[in-house]
Amino acid sequence: MISIIITSQKYKTLPTAVRSACSMVVIFRLAPIEIKMISDELVYGNLNYEQVVENEFLKDKKFIMYNIMSGVLYSEFDRIN
Repeated sequence: MISIIITSQKYKTLPTAVRSACSMVVIFRLAPIEIKMISDELVYGNLNYEQVVENEFLKDKKFIMYNIMSGVLYSEFDRIN
């Protein structure tokens, strides 16, 4: 298994091929438009991703992780769904 960490200030600046190959996304405080873009492209099912992310950042969390493969959302390292 090979792990690669890619950083970007804007989600959409990453090429589509790179975004589609990701298995985990770690986000820091973002503008609502960026949160919506990530939600539209990656989140499937009943998870209200945008609202959950906004609520977690209101709690002064530093980062949120989303496991794309399992659909699990983490606030820092604590599972939240």
